[in-house]
Amino acid sequence: MKNRRESGIRLVVILLTALLILGATIRCFNRTKTGLEEEIQNTLRDVAQQNVMAVQNEIKGKYNLLVSIAEELRDYSGKKEDILSNWKAVTGVYHLKRLGYANADGTVHTTDGFEGNLSFRDFFKMGMNGEVEITDALTDTLGIPEKINVFSVPVYERNNKDVQGVLFATYRTAKFRDSLDITFFENQGYSCIVKKDGAVILDASNSPLEGAENIFDTMMEADEKNRNTADNMLHDMRTGGTGEGSCLLDGEEQYFYYTPLNVVEGNVEWYMLTVVPSSVLTERIRPILTDVGRFLAVLIVGVDLMVFFYLYSYRKQKQELVRLAYVDNLTQGDNFACFCKKMEARDAKQGFMVALGIRDFGFINDTCGLKKGDEILKAMWEILQKNIQSGELSARIGGDDFILFVPGEREERILEKVHQLDEKIRLLAYQLSVPAIVPYFGIYRIQGKDTAEKAYGFASLARHLVKERQDESYAFYNEEERKRLVEDHRMESEFDDSIEHRRFEVWYQPKCTMNNRVVGSEALVRWRDKDGALVPPFRFIPLFEKNGMISRLDEYVFEAVCMQQKAWKDEGKQLLPISVNISRVSLYYPDVVEKYQKIVQKYGLDPDMVQLEITESALIGNDGITSLVKSFHKAGFKLLLDDFGTGNSSLSSLNMMCFDTLKIDKSFVDHVGEEKGETLLSYIVNLARNFGMSITAEGVETEAQAEFLDKLHCDDIQGYYFSKPLPCQEYEEYVKKASALEINA
Repeated sequence: MKNRRESGIRLVVILLTALLILGATIRCFNRTKTGLEEEIQNTLRDVAQQNVMAVQNEIKGKYNLLVSIAEELRDYSGKKEDILSNWKAVTGVYHLKRLGYANADGTVHTTDGFEGNLSFRDFFKMGMNGEVEITDALTDTLGIPEKINVFSVPVYERNNKDVQGVLFATYRTAKFRDSLDITFFENQGYSCIVKKDGAVILDASNSPLEGAENIFDTMMEADEKNRNTADNMLHDMRTGGTGEGSCLLDGEEQYFYYTPLNVVEGNVEWYMLTVVPSSVLTERIRPILTDVGRFLAVLIVGVDLMVFFYLYSYRKQKQELVRLAYVDNLTQGDNFACFCKKMEARDAKQGFMVALGIRDFGFINDTCGLKKGDEILKAMWEILQKNIQSGELSARIGGDDFILFVPGEREERILEKVHQLDEKIRLLAYQLSVPAIVPYFGIYRIQGKDTAEKAYGFASLARHLVKERQDESYAFYNEEERKRLVEDHRMESEFDDSIEHRRFEVWYQPKCTMNNRVVGSEALVRWRDKDGALVPPFRFIPLFEKNGMISRLDEYVFEAVCMQQKAWKDEGKQLLPISVNISRVSLYYPDVVEKYQKIVQKYGLDPDMVQLEITESALIGNDGITSLVKSFHKAGFKLLLDDFGTGNSSLSSLNMMCFDTLKIDKSFVDHVGEEKGETLLSYIVNLARNFGMSITAEGVETEAQAEFLDKLHCDDIQGYYFSKPLPCQEYEEYVKKASALEINA
């Protein structure tokens, strides 16, 4: 018994000792391996830097050569092709295939006697725009068809302002290989140059990537496990970062390091990628593996157990990774990645993509709490699962965004599905005791080979069209609406630049009396696009009113008018009052009066010379408008009530008794010649007179309208009958001509 007990103890001790030895051995092995991996990565970084310096020096030399020749060409008055012959010998020294000069029309002359036209090449277009360029690999269209890179610089006129042509040097792409062929790790390591999108530009002579077009495609074709690595590399390269790691290529793990290859003026975004196979590490660690093998032979049972637990743990971790990658944390159903993967696996993708959301879901979260919000989202997911049929797919994107794919061609089927979901989701408000839950849907009919991401984007765009509407809960994708939204985004993004470069122009529409005397004008804004075309006001004014940019535009126009009035004053010209529109949005700023008063004072003007027009609709819902108008009056401004008659409270607007001038809207003027219309106009004019207001009629287009309004003793008339809105210079000429006619009369 005692011996058996002692044997058991010894066995336990032996097993524990074996496990401790095995653990210590594995730890030492891992530390050694980690150290060797760090050594490999350090070597990869050093080689990459050497390659970068070699390539950059090569590029810099070519660039400096071109700059010096370009300066000589700039000062040369003869034919440029004549002087090129002087530089023919240089091509051999600098390992160039040829030097060439392209005239402004793209006609090319080269040192090796070729002539042609390269106006279609991007490097020529960029050179004519004054930009330096180093192209990606191109196919030579002048000489022997082979891969080349083109270095190009603009050649300026003697005034150093205008570009007269483009000087370029053709460099065989394969020459870069000399800079890449740095031997390391016994020639098992290799380097290549790739673009930031992964396109392979050039690889070393010992690279196994020959024929590969894109490093990311090669990685994904080699092993699906490379996806995260490829995504991280792509992100780093797009953001200018460096990185290192490992991936599977040709059935073997490869260590890699990548760093930006900055070329002249950063026109080409290249990366240097150095790679070494894991076999390099294996060869260096083989002696250690032999010793470890001896221990493994003794401790085979323990190793088997550890392998078992390792495999078990690995499987669990892999399952968890799959769950994290393809399962939504909240609903425990499919997420968007899983949805896309299932869509890719489908042979036929014809059908409808539906983007589903909840109007004002943030308000529900704020009022009912995040827990209740999550409960609603889970309930919505259950509704989707219970109502999808065979062949249909659904997923939660995030927040209250859900996606649904319904195969088929019939719109009736998808509309029936949408109405069914709409009805059941709305019932959740009653079932969960929360405020109204109002779903809205965007529908896109999948075209051809549309990806899931693209189809969802279009469906989301369609959903955006009904987000603010109360009469519709769904919308089909509309290409014209997409273009409009894209154009709106473009205008929003160009707003600041247009303000800075003063592409918003102020035009003036004269206000006249019946004897053609100009008594003032209204300032109207026009937007001159970069191409010189005018953007119609109806395209950008409502957009800027919606996004709040209109207040800055108001201030810009007001200051531009003050600046122009100051210029006319300094020139000794007669000043006529100019009215400037101020939007509803601007009136909500508490310092608007002080801001406009400071602008007037800045230019030393009487506020009478820059009057303010406020639309009648701006008065509605603004409880502070009366005090605001009084503040404007106190600051010396005269106020005009614009578009009178188009709002919902016209008489109450007059009753405020705080406007100096009433502008009668064109909608009233158009009814001159009709008994009721003329009676109403007479009533409005008399009513305004009784309130002590002057009268301006706008939108006057005919002589009959003008004569009738003159009989009503309107103070001035504005409209195409006298003049359309005019640019500043044309307005000056109009006023000058009108003054001359008045003097002669």
